[in-house]
Amino acid sequence: MRLLRSFASLILSLVAVASFATHNRAGEIVVCWTGQGLVYEATIFTYTKLSAPADRPELTLNWGDGTSTTIARTPPSPIDDPVRDLRRNWYIAQHVYAGPGVFTLSFDDQNRNAGVVNVPMSVSQSFCVKTELTISPLGGNNCSARFLNPPIQDACFCQPWIHNPAAYDADGDSLSFEPVVCLGLNCAPITGYEYPNEVGGCGGTSYSIDPATGTISWLNPGVLGEYNIAFKVHEWRRVNGVLLHMGWVTRDMQITVKPCSNQPPAIQDLVDTCVTAGTFLSFNVQASDPNFGQQVTLTALGQPLVLANSPASFVSPSPAQSVTGVFNWQTNCSHVRLQPYQMVFNAIDNDPEVQLQDYSTMNIRIVAPAPQNPQALPNGNALDLSWNASICTNAIGYKIYRRVGTYGFVPDNCETGVPAYTGYSLIASLTGHGNTNYSDQGPLVTGTQYCYMVVACFADGAQSYAIQVVSRCGLLDGNDVDLHQRRASFPCAPGYRLHRYRLEHEGSSARVPRGLLRKGRPTNTGLHRRQRPGVIGLHQHRPER
Repeated sequence: MRLLRSFASLILSLVAVASFATHNRAGEIVVCWTGQGLVYEATIFTYTKLSAPADRPELTLNWGDGTSTTIARTPPSPIDDPVRDLRRNWYIAQHVYAGPGVFTLSFDDQNRNAGVVNVPMSVSQSFCVKTELTISPLGGNNCSARFLNPPIQDACFCQPWIHNPAAYDADGDSLSFEPVVCLGLNCAPITGYEYPNEVGGCGGTSYSIDPATGTISWLNPGVLGEYNIAFKVHEWRRVNGVLLHMGWVTRDMQITVKPCSNQPPAIQDLVDTCVTAGTFLSFNVQASDPNFGQQVTLTALGQPLVLANSPASFVSPSPAQSVTGVFNWQTNCSHVRLQPYQMVFNAIDNDPEVQLQDYSTMNIRIVAPAPQNPQALPNGNALDLSWNASICTNAIGYKIYRRVGTYGFVPDNCETGVPAYTGYSLIASLTGHGNTNYSDQGPLVTGTQYCYMVVACFADGAQSYAIQVVSRCGLLDGNDVDLHQRRASFPCAPGYRLHRYRLEHEGSSARVPRGLLRKGRPTNTGLHRRQRPGVIGLHQHRPER
């Protein structure tokens, strides 16, 4: 009887394990401010094995403040993919936090699926992911990073494997990436976990994640089977010149290495770019496959494609061995921000055994145009500045820069604001889109040429271009002559002749040279408004050869 009872206990234990086994394959938690008070909405995403006996109609989420919520699976999930033995689930709930702080959200569910090569006894290991949310008095409310690419992908034995999660941040925060160890019971790192390259490879092996783009590379898988990897995506926000850490998301994903003789497709390299808001951006993306007769499907992922206001589009070509897709984006001022938008282009072949992929990333930064029609006019011992309000009404103010003498500043394509090497110094910061006047009280020195640049500023720290058209120079004259620069071939041209036109009679004038200005220094400052009425004219001086 004792033997029978032991055998029965063993059977019951196996049944209990089977009810949990072959289940969790991948997942993450994303969280976002709802726009109301301190109400946040979190979503748990899980990717489970469809053939598993276990299923989770509900999960428990720990909010990181000592409270937890049991959340029912949210329709229309689950979504099943029988070909890949995959079920996608999501669970959504809202929570009110008591105040600012740093909170670690988590869920811990039994069990991972059996047979994971780099996770010891994976069938008995719990599945846990965490997300850190920062609600900061300085940084404000927050939305975590989220992903556009699913965390399930196949790899080919002894061939390079590459993946990009297509992460983006709705707040425009900067993202960085790092590999981490997968978590198990009680959300502790799994003892004995190995990174994929530690298991074995073909002719040498390496495993890495690009900290800036998030592209993950594994060169080259040498053992067949399923692997789990995890990585953190950190958020960084610049506030008043200080970089704040706003939290992170951990994603746990699964790779299946299969036997095949396939080679991956390749996407032609793309170059990062900056464009002025309002520009229509269009460019081609090319990809091809080295295996004769195979066809490539080319697609795009990225935040520009999911924006609510004037989203970008990607025209995917019909599958072929060599393909060209077209990216189009009518940009506007709502797209202006400090951080670039990352686009991820994905090429996948149609090999019957294992479909291999290639990824290429590209950064696109949208920059506001410079304020137009600035003026610098003398007013006693001051220079009065004015300019047109930025065409981007989401600008929150302006920065005003000044230097003595000229500088031929020609910014690079992605060079915004006024760099220090130009010799311009910040003299004022104005708040308000319509605040477009400033009186420079100095102290200024009479007879000195002062040059200015004005740039528009935005809430996240972005600045507009500062190009030649925004530079104007003013000559401060103690006699208060109404003098301003006329546009020459470049701003603040170094030599001008100053003339007074005496009005002999209506419709005629005589030119009387009264001095020569060079490099902003007048040789004759004796002009005075109490002299005979006339019109002052400023003409560019071309020295005789």
